[in-house]
Amino acid sequence: MRTEAPSRTAALCLLLPVLLPAQEAAPVPDLAARLRGAWSAAESGQVFWFDGARCVVAYGLQQTLMSVTYRVDGAGIERRLLAQDMPPIVSGIEFEGDDELRLVGSGRTLTLTRIAGAADEPPEAVRTKPMEFGERQPDAEEIARIAAELVAGRDREQAVRAELQATQERLLARYAEEGIQASPWQDPELQPVVARMHGIDRENSRRLKDLLADIGWIDAARFGAAANESAFLIVQHCGNLAMLRSVVAALQAEFAAGHAAAGPRYALMHDRLMLERGGQQRYGSQLHPRADGSLHFPRLEDPAGVDERRAAVGLESLDDYAERMGGDAVERPAGYAPGCG
Repeated sequence: MRTEAPSRTAALCLLLPVLLPAQEAAPVPDLAARLRGAWSAAESGQVFWFDGARCVVAYGLQQTLMSVTYRVDGAGIERRLLAQDMPPIVSGIEFEGDDELRLVGSGRTLTLTRIAGAADEPPEAVRTKPMEFGERQPDAEEIARIAAELVAGRDREQAVRAELQATQERLLARYAEEGIQASPWQDPELQPVVARMHGIDRENSRRLKDLLADIGWIDAARFGAAANESAFLIVQHCGNLAMLRSVVAALQAEFAAGHAAAGPRYALMHDRLMLERGGQQRYGSQLHPRADGSLHFPRLEDPAGVDERRAAVGLESLDDYAERMGGDAVERPAGYAPGCG
């Protein structure tokens, strides 16, 4: 996923509510009822929460929302990511009593064990309601320590991403020389870098989550611009929807209070949250790749008015952004014209 680089701003646009898309087909009652609740996959470390037409899949702090449709014969399900238009994950289901099942598909079998019923509170891992921020006020010495810690975490995640990009470019150059048609993502040389990146992201995300629950958002007024930016970058890579929803509101408030840098960050996180929950992006900050390597703006609200909305939060025009991110390789949305709105 390609995202907008922050810039300066001037005015506030309200965060719109998100509605999940309408269910296309009613669930088979027996299968939907048997699945409803929370399940744990010991082998993969994932937690699943099935709730009729919706499923939340959690891995560590990362949360993914999916729509669920049920086979008419009750023998399987299809899950689709709400964030991106991708082929569905098709799985057959084999129950072992009421508290164990196997998802079978694509040459893989995943065994799930029930950890909560339909009437129980969802486990914390799959709760996507906005997290509650703490209100404790740290003293100046603690603020300085926290700020330094967050900046160091940001530096680690940025360094490993630079290493990842350099490794990808080196592998692609070698592939071109040798006539290899393949993605470098499965290359053994790249995998340790990817694993290290995920490890750094998990460590940063857990620490930031604990801080937010204790002292609230890492705002620029208390912690300084560098720590504020570091917290923003860490949230971008955490994949936790509960945290993201609360941070979007915090960035909106920061922007309203006159912190210009919060405008583009608010727009970026707002759009990401909307797409993750199956809605439309408002500011055109999110680019997705197509199979042919081109990029496009998925599910953009009112393309004709997007430049006005972008200007209100301090972003360049959509056309300038698209030109910077790939020129003709970036497909402009239908209904958009440079300078419109």
